Amino acid sequence: MTIMEKNRVDAVIVALALREGIPSEEVRKRMQESIDAAWDSQDPDGQAYQRQLFPAGKPTLEEFIVRMAKLI
Repeated sequence: MTIMEKNRVDAVIVALALREGIPSEEVRKRMQESIDAAWDSQDPDGQAYQRQLFPAGKPTLEEFIVRMAKLI
């Protein structure tokens, strides 16, 4: 991840925290819990799509945000 991407990820997390009125660490925690839950899913279609998006395996929170931003 580049420094620019890292800065953008941090900005996204801060913006979400401000919007939701919660600390940035809480945003990180909730997002990581969501990623973990998705990767624990037994849905074969969901698993196939995750492998397509992240062939190296479960992404870090930062990798997830960068990848999703590039998709949209």
